[in-house]
Amino acid sequence: MPATASAPAQSPAALSCRRRRGLGTFFILAAMAAAFLPVPFVCNMHDPRRVAGKPDDILYLPRGETLKYMTVGYNGVAADITWIRGVLYVGRKLSHRDTNYEWLEKLYQVTTDLDPHWTRPYHTGAILLSALPQDDQRALSLLSKGLRNNGWSYEIPYAAAQLHLSRGRNREALKYLRLVRATMEGYPVVVGNIIAQLEKEGQDYERATRTAAGELQRKDDRVVRAILTSTYRETIARLLEVELTAANRHYARFRGRPAGSVHDLLSLPARGKSRAVRDGLIQNFTWALNGDRQLASEVIARLPGDPFGMEFYVRPDGTVHSRGIERVELFRILKTVNHFMKQFRKARGRPARNQQELEEFVRVLTRAGKLREGARKFWGPEVRLPPHPCGPKGWSLMRVGRDGLFAMPPGPDMEKIFRSSYPVPPGPRERKRRARALSRDK
Repeated sequence: MPATASAPAQSPAALSCRRRRGLGTFFILAAMAAAFLPVPFVCNMHDPRRVAGKPDDILYLPRGETLKYMTVGYNGVAADITWIRGVLYVGRKLSHRDTNYEWLEKLYQVTTDLDPHWTRPYHTGAILLSALPQDDQRALSLLSKGLRNNGWSYEIPYAAAQLHLSRGRNREALKYLRLVRATMEGYPVVVGNIIAQLEKEGQDYERATRTAAGELQRKDDRVVRAILTSTYRETIARLLEVELTAANRHYARFRGRPAGSVHDLLSLPARGKSRAVRDGLIQNFTWALNGDRQLASEVIARLPGDPFGMEFYVRPDGTVHSRGIERVELFRILKTVNHFMKQFRKARGRPARNQQELEEFVRVLTRAGKLREGARKFWGPEVRLPPHPCGPKGWSLMRVGRDGLFAMPPGPDMEKIFRSSYPVPPGPRERKRRARALSRDK
């Protein structure tokens, strides 16, 4: 084999030149570092946003779009690191009892810019933004961004609905919940029941009945059906109150006076273009029960019985009301009122003598900022007992027991009320069973 040629030896002058060039490059780089390294410290010192001490390093965190180029494709890793940085940022602020979360939004914006399809930063960030800096607008802006990037995920609009519900904005919450139910999968089974409850609270009883009945038609789980059945009973009772009151106005136009009872009201026959009251109710409830005419006929056949095993009655002003609904509402109101009666007795050493004394006690708690949001909503801005379900004279007829608490009037207990038999929409299994039985009969 031929011998390998050896590299030519360098002269001492060439070696000396290379050493001088290397030292020159080193000193240039050292001078540049000395010039630029103090820049962050100077920025910290003269930053107008600086209040005291060293500002958060997040101030110099680049935007997400810029970081995408700097991470050379490792966007997910960068998003994880930014997420961890956000956790540390919140933890440090909480440990120091610092209420200034100036850069919290930036952390979640950068994280979601780097990984827009990672859903956790959206709803976690919204929770923290709405709770720590109390900034609902930025929280909802983050959730809107998440919804644009992840239209398949129910978690983001569900978090927006929860935020609106916590602030008492039921209409806005309802929009998000309807979006979840109509276009997404895997959402919690309680969504349909919450929608029906919100529609009921908004006095849209017809739509609430359709929602509750539709959910019952889609669910077989016993626990879920028990919850939905409770809502269904209330929406049916409310809708019947509205329909029967409207029918009583129709009755008064023909007879010159309102009906004295629901029996009299239902006996009004068809006249001219007007249907008989009973037939009109069946037609209206067929639509409200998603086209189930058989179920609508069973509901109307129960009148004057109501969905709680009690009955509908006509008040002197001609309006029709459910005694079952009145009892359920009174039970719920008394639970809250008696809670404050106990507080009064604990603070004063005796029961409240009258309604005015209790209301004044609650006003004192309100001025001291000791009432939670739900309690403030219950008592209202003027701090008054809510209207009695049985009418204006209801509170004057209530009795206070020896324990200083309001007592429920005589009648069935709540368990019996909610367990009374009533026609309920069948679930998928029951409908299949009925269809098989019908095919065998044919």
